[in-house]
Amino acid sequence: MARTDVEVAIAAAVAGAEAVARYYGSAQVRVAKSTSDFATQADLDAENAIMSILAKHRPNDARTGEETGTSGTTSSPRRWLIDPLCGTANFAATTPLVVVNVALIAELGSIAAVAVDPIAGEIFWTLASPPTCATATKTPH
Repeated sequence: MARTDVEVAIAAAVAGAEAVARYYGSAQVRVAKSTSDFATQADLDAENAIMSILAKHRPNDARTGEETGTSGTTSSPRRWLIDPLCGTANFAATTPLVVVNVALIAELGSIAAVAVDPIAGEIFWTLASPPTCATATKTPH
């Protein structure tokens, strides 16, 4: 059975959050992105997990990840935006204020957005049509 866009977004964000959670509390090697920004292996693994889900379920959509850039069908009017670990500095300092973000946009605006707290295991999502308020649930473990 085909998944809806929000179901794909949730699955992708949960996969990214599971990758992040595996690293939480361990020493983090910092990979410099600029003089004032860095990524960790958790960022990279989370983005790869998210991209894998999106490529499997929405192969014709464009994807833009914070760490890996653009992939997929770049001419597609549908684009997934991925921030695999928002709060990398907090994460590296073991401050549990982080989130994994996955959103889908199209020519007319947002379609779906998901934020998963990999430490608390909470999922927050919204859907543009029909308009849906953000919902929170626990991630399946």
